[in-house]
Amino acid sequence: MSHTPAPWFAGSLRESGAEPEFKGIDIGAADGLNIGLVYYDPIQSTRGECRANARLISAAPDLLAALECLFDAVNGKHVTEGDCNQAAAAIAKARGE
Repeated sequence: MSHTPAPWFAGSLRESGAEPEFKGIDIGAADGLNIGLVYYDPIQSTRGECRANARLISAAPDLLAALECLFDAVNGKHVTEGDCNQAAAAIAKARGE
């Protein structure tokens, strides 16, 4: 089974709602599918940590592609400058840069 195709994105932090357990950041896909929710609990984490976790999760498909490219390079397959740029972009997305 394959994962939902990229790109994934992290939404905005939701801190209001009828139920406190729904506070957090939605992770979605380009086709509108909801991938998941990074929960925010102000007792256990900070807003910044919640946002960082959401960025990392939303970058997962890009990071997987970058790792597969690196694996190919280590195993002697041709890697282009575009592949390297894609890997750099995935890392920057995960870091929030």
